Amino acid sequence: MAFQPQGGQESQNRKILQDLQERKRQMMSQQSTAANTSSISPGSSHGSRPSDSVVLRTENHQLTLSQRQALEQANTVSPGYYVTQDSLYGNLILPVIPRLENDTTQT
Repeated sequence: MAFQPQGGQESQNRKILQDLQERKRQMMSQQSTAANTSSISPGSSHGSRPSDSVVLRTENHQLTLSQRQALEQANTVSPGYYVTQDSLYGNLILPVIPRLENDTTQT
């Protein structure tokens, strides 16, 4: 069926949000371990590209180091979180803002 009752939609949305939060935790742990283990020797600068042109794969999107740092900073500063997304307008990161449930009972 194409139509789902409201309760089914809410549970589906909760599952999606939980999945996104789990992915965020995994990405943050991977990024912190990668930052701790990555080291570049000072003598290896010949024939290498500038640090901004280092390309990293994040969920099927290629990000330069500066774009990755912008994504990390946005995730640490914001109460929500951001995901990478291809965009015709050049927006590589998009905010994911969870919905808050309305409290229908008023006292």
